[in-house]
Amino acid sequence: DSRVQKFAEFSRQTLQEQQAKLMQPIQEKVYKAIEAEAKAKGLSYVIDQQITLYTGKDAVDLTPAVKKALGIK
Repeated sequence: DSRVQKFAEFSRQTLQEQQAKLMQPIQEKVYKAIEAEAKAKGLSYVIDQQITLYTGKDAVDLTPAVKKALGIK
């Protein structure tokens, strides 16, 4: 039924908008913590670990420091 499909699409869109709204302050806090840790370590780039194709032996993983800054264990 067309009404059901329209309602389902409206519901999905509303959910996505609400998720984005709720995630924004969390993402900002995480980005600020990453930026602070990178600056403290003199880093120019921070790369998402999921897309890294190669990591040299001098690579720095900021995850533990950022988690500590955010109070995450």
